[in-house]
Amino acid sequence: MLLERARRRRATAPADPPDTKGLALKDAPGLRGMDHPNTFRDAFKSLGFDPDEQAALMGAHTFGKITAIGCSGQFKGIQKGPFCNKEEQLDPPIAPSQLVGNGCTPKLGKIGKCWKVGKCSKKQERKGKCSKKGERTLNPAFFYKNKRAVRPVSDHFGGGAFWDRTPTTFDNDYFKLFHQEDFEAKNNCCGSFGYVRQYKGCMGKGAMVDRKGKKIGGPCDHSWCRKDGGHKEVMMSTKAWAEPDHQFINRASAWGPTRKLIRLPGDWALLGDNETRKAVLDFAKDQDLFFTKFKQAFGKVLDRGHSLALCSAKSPSTMAPKTMPPAAPATTPAPPPSSDPSVPEAVKVLTKKVDGLESKADAWTYYAEGCGASPYLASMKGSFDQCATYCLSLPACFGFQQNNQNCYLDDDADQKISGRVTTPTSKEVALAASWHCAIKRQA
Repeated sequence: MLLERARRRRATAPADPPDTKGLALKDAPGLRGMDHPNTFRDAFKSLGFDPDEQAALMGAHTFGKITAIGCSGQFKGIQKGPFCNKEEQLDPPIAPSQLVGNGCTPKLGKIGKCWKVGKCSKKQERKGKCSKKGERTLNPAFFYKNKRAVRPVSDHFGGGAFWDRTPTTFDNDYFKLFHQEDFEAKNNCCGSFGYVRQYKGCMGKGAMVDRKGKKIGGPCDHSWCRKDGGHKEVMMSTKAWAEPDHQFINRASAWGPTRKLIRLPGDWALLGDNETRKAVLDFAKDQDLFFTKFKQAFGKVLDRGHSLALCSAKSPSTMAPKTMPPAAPATTPAPPPSSDPSVPEAVKVLTKKVDGLESKADAWTYYAEGCGASPYLASMKGSFDQCATYCLSLPACFGFQQNNQNCYLDDDADQKISGRVTTPTSKEVALAASWHCAIKRQA
């Protein structure tokens, strides 16, 4: 009986992959669609954004992070996969003085940029942390500490990922990292090619091959490789890495402060269209041009808002078409830069004046209490309206809580915001409370 069941399971063909055409960036960014860049361009175009504006808005990824479990799609384990083991080829490269064997000593809570040379074990090979047992490995080292153990030197990449080498700074490094890449690099797998859950895709373990099964060398021969899951497709860096201030990372001493870099389908799609690819090249060369285009594009985002009338149980075919108010002129003067260095650069460069704009009654629902839970999507110091501006710039941000200029932005995974708040109130009453919360009404 058991043998017969096993035969039936082997004989059952996997289900066809879901049709991703038209799914990218409708109500939320698509985690599938790596092979269909046109769906992203079509979606941005339908919303009134030209190719430069699309690239600029995607470039906002330059500030921020993906946590292992705090984002839609569950990115737990995303860091697993091949990484170049040659110090001089990493980006940035590793100097001999950064090796633990040469005296580099990780310190708790401090940026050390220490690395450790080792050998791949059978267990590490099985888990996809290295390609082959016995091969030389090169991993970031840090001071490990949690409630159960303390290890002065632990070496592995932290869970989650960043988009560029300066994740705490709003700059053009996002574009510099992949402006010379070929869109077809999406066919380079981080491991073998086969069935990933219910469809064929790139795995993170095994010898690196292309999507036709041909060997393509190792991680030092490429800058990016592809990993597929049942509900997400990503490009992972094989050489580039970042270790920011440890306070920027939730539980850095337990999960690891150094991360690999990532590109989601919407990021990589910029290389698949001639016009958005040109914008990537232009922004990589000229940071001021990126800032200018981002101001223009984000001004449109703030002006367009969202129609609550569309949030209903009606089928898409019966819903009224969206009507958008006209965009603000691109010449709207920008506010003066904030003197508080803890306010993210993404907030400082916005075109619109912050005060009063994002806190209109039709934009937010207020609560005289805290909401959200660690790990947060992002955190910052700033005024209430600055926090609101930053939340609006992050598509995944559902709302935020604030206390004494400390602001914590979060998504609503497992209803960790909507499930905690009770009675809404006015903005004045909410701000009078020690802890207060604001939720996007369009969320």
